[in-house]
Amino acid sequence: MLKIVHFCLFSLLFLQSVLSLYEDQVGSFDWHRRFLGHVTWSSLEQSTGGRRKVLLGGPQGVIGAVNAGPGSIAWRQELGGPIYEILHHQSTLITVSGDSHMLLKAWHTDTGIFKWEVPLSSRATPTNQWPSSANWRPNGVSVIACGVKKDQIAVSSGGILSVHSLRSGKELWNMQLDSDGLLCHMESSGGEIELVYLLNGELKFERISMSNRESKVYKNVNAQWLTLDTQCTVTDGGLVVCWSSSSKQFYLLKTDSTSFEPLNMEDNLSSLLSSEVSITEITGEDNYLLVDDTHIVSIDDSSLKLSLYCTGCKMGTGFNERGDTAGVVVKWGGSNGGLVVTPSINNEKGQTFTVQSSVERGGVVKIDVFILSKSVTDLSWRAVVFRDDSSVSFISSNGELVWSREEGLASIVAMEMMDLPSSQSAAEGFLSLLEEDSNPFLLAYKRVNFQLGLARQFIEDVIKRGVASIIKPVSSEELLRDEFNTRKVIVAITSYNTIYGIDSLKGKVVWQLYLPKLLPLINEVYILRSSVHPPHPPLAAIVGVAPHCTGSVVIEFNPISGELTNQNCLPYSVKQVVLLPMTDPTHQRKLLFISQDGASHCYGSDCGLQSTTPVFLYTADINSGTLEGAAITRAESLPIPAWRTVIPKNEKILKVINNRYGHTHSLGRVRYDRSVQYKYLNPHLVAMATQTIGQSKPNINIYLLDVVNGGVVHHVTHKQATTPVNIVLCENWIVYTYYNIKAYRTELVVTELYDPRNETESIWSSLTPPTLPLVTSQSYLLGTGIVSLSVTATQRGITHRDLLLGLSSGHIASLDKEILDPRRNITPNQEMMDEGLPIYIPLIDFSAKRLINYNQTVTNIRSIVTSPTGLESTSLVFAYGLDLYLTRVTPSKQFDVLAEDFDYKLIALVVGGLTLATIVSSRLSARKMLSLLWQ
Repeated sequence: MLKIVHFCLFSLLFLQSVLSLYEDQVGSFDWHRRFLGHVTWSSLEQSTGGRRKVLLGGPQGVIGAVNAGPGSIAWRQELGGPIYEILHHQSTLITVSGDSHMLLKAWHTDTGIFKWEVPLSSRATPTNQWPSSANWRPNGVSVIACGVKKDQIAVSSGGILSVHSLRSGKELWNMQLDSDGLLCHMESSGGEIELVYLLNGELKFERISMSNRESKVYKNVNAQWLTLDTQCTVTDGGLVVCWSSSSKQFYLLKTDSTSFEPLNMEDNLSSLLSSEVSITEITGEDNYLLVDDTHIVSIDDSSLKLSLYCTGCKMGTGFNERGDTAGVVVKWGGSNGGLVVTPSINNEKGQTFTVQSSVERGGVVKIDVFILSKSVTDLSWRAVVFRDDSSVSFISSNGELVWSREEGLASIVAMEMMDLPSSQSAAEGFLSLLEEDSNPFLLAYKRVNFQLGLARQFIEDVIKRGVASIIKPVSSEELLRDEFNTRKVIVAITSYNTIYGIDSLKGKVVWQLYLPKLLPLINEVYILRSSVHPPHPPLAAIVGVAPHCTGSVVIEFNPISGELTNQNCLPYSVKQVVLLPMTDPTHQRKLLFISQDGASHCYGSDCGLQSTTPVFLYTADINSGTLEGAAITRAESLPIPAWRTVIPKNEKILKVINNRYGHTHSLGRVRYDRSVQYKYLNPHLVAMATQTIGQSKPNINIYLLDVVNGGVVHHVTHKQATTPVNIVLCENWIVYTYYNIKAYRTELVVTELYDPRNETESIWSSLTPPTLPLVTSQSYLLGTGIVSLSVTATQRGITHRDLLLGLSSGHIASLDKEILDPRRNITPNQEMMDEGLPIYIPLIDFSAKRLINYNQTVTNIRSIVTSPTGLESTSLVFAYGLDLYLTRVTPSKQFDVLAEDFDYKLIALVVGGLTLATIVSSRLSARKMLSLLWQ
């Protein structure tokens, strides 16, 4: 006992205070949304606790389970490479994935816990990674449960068949498959594995005994119309049905036959077939097929009969252990994108019902139906619906939309943060102040009256809110600007033709706009008009390509409400878009388009270009390694070439980055001797990263270019370095990271530029540039990989900058720019000591207090975007990848807002006491002065 007491007392010596986040603060100023990405496979899992889960997966390398009730993610696993095949067997989920080396993995379906992993060595990567057909996969990967007790897994890929134990994944045996044809179908029957090979003009059937591994070709079927692209399927009854695109004919091969026979089609069936016919077996049915995902046909002797069909819809089928089959017909349409669902039990239509949707979505791509165990006459089913916008919906048999997940948000390609408008009364008062009036006294009167009205309304709102908060909480559905402009709308474009509007307060999707068949040409959102110009609504635009337009198309929409304003087809194809600073009387900015033939076009009315103030632009061609600069003096004319730069042939352009981080408050830096060193603030500066190609040891080159005159301001080469390269350019400094091949580590370099003239001018001119700047650089070592870089942005640029680093672990680290001062030295000098610079330490440690998202990791971070708020101390940080995360950061602490624990009573008491003391002392002073005058 005495030893335990001594040990506890000794442990107290190592206790220290730490910074932490209280549990009630999680989610107060940040939010985190998790996704699975684009998914195309599903299965229904019945856990031991009775709560069902929907298993989801897709080719992008992510699998997971979603709770069937609330629709939240129960577990998720990232496989680190594309997925080629998924099999759900009993309580195990089997996946085949990988980039250069394929891996066979097993997961527990209830918890997502990893069970085992086996490498599939010496196997070529499949050409078709995610085939559409369910059981006909030429040259693809097939995984089936085999064995008498179904306790083994058979995997075929790359011409090799291997059998593994379901419990441990141990490879029991493997064999080389026939290389003459393409393995298209594999199934297990008792103690045998049956294989079907496709050759030009021939189908070959082979059986492999699992006991002695003997293989035997038991059937060869010859047909001249058979090609390697022929669509076929095998029913549960062993029937082989093929479609010949050349003869437009279905063919049937029976189990006891050695030749195909043509199938006669009904007239109504032949008229409903698409140009590219797809056929899929219906699991649990021997004589039924699903054609084009829209028609169920029955095989009757030598003919195909239409059993169930729908026009302009998709169909899914499912079965249960008793073999009862149900199909669900889903038809989309209507102004609100609702679903019309017609269930059929044993191929007999049931009652049709409508599943309403509050937003417009894309068409249905695929439906997976799962039958729950009930009576044969009253089957209960669930359906998982996959749609064009990458959303996933879960529908119950009573017509209820249980949940819908916006998985397209995991594929954001461009985004902008939009300020919200003020209240209606504030907008009306602002308009009254804008009225023309030459009397300054009347304008002052209106201004004072307007401010008094706002104060009166504020007091009334506080009183109403205080009473209403007792009865009902205040709703935040109305999108209005808050007191400090920390609430914004995140406008995000996904790669699945959908634009989302996300409330930055809690991460809720407030609107979404689906644009079918639109291919974004340039991944950028252009804000044409902000929300501070009432009565004109805010306006944004994107530029893309649509099949109904001969050239490019411009989509205009309201970024606050999501309303589609205009859709214009252009008679030319756009190569480059320039957002001009000029505005029209409605405060709308103009777009300048550069077409493929090199001509400039103004979108809308006159852009206001003048020969005295030309617009300079540049283009970077990654393929040819060419950078060109030009000037435009008027629209509808060819740009005037200004300069042209060609990088060496052994270099490849990786990135071209410009400065997007707002204002610069301080024009210089005060040195230790009280002198000022002015920053090299060139607004036309861009950073370009290139990599040498064709060498055993690649190099990374960093260029700083002036895109008005084409001059190279700075250039540096890092030997034995490679990608990933991340760059951020802000004010007069640049920070970039690369991977050092020789040292096997990620390195960070900071470079600062200063004006050698020790003077500054209010207007910068690249036409008469100063001498080359003074350059100071320093390198640092990082213990983790970097996937993204960004910088905090504030309204005036007064607050110190923080560098935001997206780590490969999913964390976001905030690093004070002062730590990355390139003047830091190993041996301190007088200048360092006078300015308080720390000693140079090459390794940067990312401690837990530097991680702004604590344990809310963001998987596969693609970009980090910052936006200023109404508070100079606060910046919004939004990171997106497979997940979404938003938080607030205060690089210089929150110096412009009182703390939450501020003692208002004490300060009121102090102010009241000082006021009273002032009044009393003034009265006493006046009395004393009066008494002195009487003397």
